[in-house]
Amino acid sequence: MEHPEHHGADDEILIRRFVESEDRYAFRALIERHIGSIRKILYLLFKGCIEDIEDAEQEILLSLYLELKNFRFQSSFKTYLYRLCRNRAIDILRKQNRERNKRKRISMKASSIEPVKPEDKVLTEDCREGISKALFKLGADERMLILMRHIDGFSIRKICSILKSPEGTVKSRLHRSREKLAKELQMEGLKP
Repeated sequence: MEHPEHHGADDEILIRRFVESEDRYAFRALIERHIGSIRKILYLLFKGCIEDIEDAEQEILLSLYLELKNFRFQSSFKTYLYRLCRNRAIDILRKQNRERNKRKRISMKASSIEPVKPEDKVLTEDCREGISKALFKLGADERMLILMRHIDGFSIRKICSILKSPEGTVKSRLHRSREKLAKELQMEGLKP
């Protein structure tokens, strides 16, 4: 609901009120005026997936709230908002694709690991799925450590270089990640 003094004010006035005096009502009035456009863009970019649209909308509104002070009135606010919305949505889509591809790579690498015992030469689909589930229950940093060390075969020195962390830190984090993975594998009914 617009504050009475913002009724009929154009975008420039609302932006200036928000930037100069942190008038939240002005920001709210601006958003209420343009939320339909934001949602249309997101609907198309996220193929109607309501959960992704809502997440993206929150990120975009937060970005707008933080970055609106940088708007220089060189274009219309609608153009600025469209660009911001599109760029943030594309960033989110890229991030989702990277995560999806990472999960696929981990799953593929896990399924291509040569078993130690001859009787274990074939990893069943259930086993691959169990490994993937266990890995996905780890935090992103923990998964990355396991991936770098045990799937990609990076040395501790290389991992330290990538993460810009001391050797002791990398070793202790890797140890904790292995322990957590072992527990998750046991919960999936697999032996670590």
